Parts: sequence; structure tokens; C-alpha cells
Amino acid sequence: MHLTIIAYSAKLDWEIEPAIFRVDALSDPRRKFERCQELVDLEWVVGEVVNHAKTKLSRLDVFGHGAAGFLSLGSPGQDVVTDDEATWGNILKLEKFLEATAEVRLLGCNTATNAQGLKVLKGLETRLSTGSKRRTVWGSVASLLYLDFGPEGFLPEVAKHFLVSGGSLTEPVRPIGRLRVGNVPVLLNFLPEEYVPAALENLSEEVGDAQFSVGDLDVLTFASQRVVGLRQGRTGEWSSFRWAGEADAPSREQLESHLLKKR
Repeated sequence: MHLTIIAYSAKLDWEIEPAIFRVDALSDPRRKFERCQELVDLEWVVGEVVNHAKTKLSRLDVFGHGAAGFLSLGSPGQDVVTDDEATWGNILKLEKFLEATAEVRLLGCNTATNAQGLKVLKGLETRLSTGSKRRTVWGSVASLLYLDFGPEGFLPEVAKHFLVSGGSLTEPVRPIGRLRVGNVPVLLNFLPEEYVPAALENLSEEVGDAQFSVGDLDVLTFASQRVVGLRQGRTGEWSSFRWAGEADAPSREQLESHLLKKR
């Protein structure tokens, strides 16, 4: 049985919440989707599903906000896992609900990346695979968003491109960018890695701070480069990205210089 936990916060979060409307929990009784707002409720929610189904989980997905070695649930501060091993108990206490060869997938932006992601994936996988158990812990090497879900849950084609397991990692991996064209995920390495998809629609050129072009790439910036729109060709649609870095977003000059190197 596959269970997907979809996080949601006290304030509606349009980067996560719409995922629940893209899945059909009734189409396959072997798949279940539950929302969970409070970390203290996670064990109870998973346990209720397993007890009702009278079968353990072959796959547990948790979809929330992520970063390297980090996944949060619901409102800020509800950390499911970080690179601090003291938090790993939030996953390890779900072990009793998992089959011996189950998969646990940490579906948040860039959860598998950098040294923190390597530590978390390999550490959790080792601790969940005691004795004859051989479980796999997966994380992402790119930004994830609600559009990555379909009626059956997290789309296999997205998983194929952007998920890696702890057992497959031998050294830290850097995050890769993404540009979505229709329903097909396409790699994008144009923007600095701290930019993640913003899922904004109808960007207006009239209200942008600045607009410029680098080769065939049009760039539109808002709020001192904290939001950036990109499109290829004048007839293309804008794709939006937001700055998720801890420092200030790049200046226009820095952003243009970075894009020139990438193009």
C-alpha cells in the first residue's frame, strides 16, 4: 500500500495545498492520501491508515517544504527531519508501519542535495534497514511542486528525473534547476540554485522592476530580483521563480552576469 502525506499550514499554502486536488484517492484502494498539519499527529495519521487497511506500507511519501537534508510539515517549525540526528526519530518511529522492503520518500525541494542531504538519506536508510529489512530512503535533487502530482500521486516521470536514494549516493550532489514546459519537466541550469519555482501566473511586463534579454532568454524581475520570470522566445510563456536563499537576492547586474555565463 502507498500512503502520501501532504503537508498543509495554518495559512493556505499554494505551493503545497493544491496537490491534494490533483490526486484521486478513490481510484485505487492501494493508494491513500492524507493531510497532516501538526508533526505530533504524524504517527497517529500513518497508524490510522495502516490499521484501517490492515496492511503495512510499501511506500510512504511525505510532501512538504524542503531544503538540503530538511523537510517540514505544515506551519514553520514543524520539522519532520533535518541533518540533526535528534529529529530522525520522527521517521524512525514510523518503522513499525513499513514493510521490510518499503520506500520512504522525502518529497520536498532539494532534500537529497549537499552534505546534509547525503547524511540524512544514508543515515535514515541504514537505521531503517536493520536485520533482514532492506528499506530505501529517497530525496529530491531539484525543486518539487504540486504540479508534480497526478491522479495516482507523485508522477513517476518526475521521480525518475529528480529523486535519488541514499544507497545510490557516494558523495554530495548539487541541486539542479527546473523549468516546466506543459506537463514535461525540463532541466534548467540558468538561474542560481537558490531560485525555486514560484508557480505564479500571468506575469505582467508592465509592473516588473526590469526586463532584459540574454540571448533567446527574456528575463523579467520583481521585488529586487526576489521574483524572476523567464521565457524563451517572444511567444513563449513566462515561468516564475522565487529567491529562497538566506542572503539577499542578486542584483540585476549579478543576475545578468550569471545568465551570460550559463548561456
